Amino acid sequence: TSMLLIAGPPFMSVSAYVRPPPTSPATNLPNRIYEWKSQQVRYQMAGDPSSPHTAVLVHGLFVNSDHWRRTLEGLAEAGYRAYAIDLLGSGYTSKPAPWDKDTAKLFNGENRFAIDSDESILKGVTLGTASGGSRVSDVDLRHPLGSPYNFYTWAEQIADFTRDVVFDGKDGQR
Repeated sequence: TSMLLIAGPPFMSVSAYVRPPPTSPATNLPNRIYEWKSQQVRYQMAGDPSSPHTAVLVHGLFVNSDHWRRTLEGLAEAGYRAYAIDLLGSGYTSKPAPWDKDTAKLFNGENRFAIDSDESILKGVTLGTASGGSRVSDVDLRHPLGSPYNFYTWAEQIADFTRDVVFDGKDGQR
């Protein structure tokens, strides 16, 4: 006999926001919320808030700030004020619908690129391949790609978090 169990309603949207518990079970640290461009961003802080040494930890794809549980503890023991942040779309951070273009435009990190440039397509560009070969193709330079889930958005999120939370002294000193 086989059984398939699905936790949660099957109609839940990918973009549903789930508020974190007050304390992370993985790190035993308080979960904190930073509002970024109308999105809720979960982060954790370990160590002495007045420490002059600071580290900001950023997880990879498909994980969250709990991934840094041992590193947060080790940095705190070494005298650092350490932050771990959930990137947009990960962990307990907002997950806006990637197909909602109006929402994506509000915080898409690619907004700084010109999308209506006359010279947006390069013709006959030679591209190298991983196997050592090459091919010639036209390359479209226009941005944004449309989805808010891209490295430009995440880089902007990390820069703003560092400026607003780490350096503005909301959790410690500059």
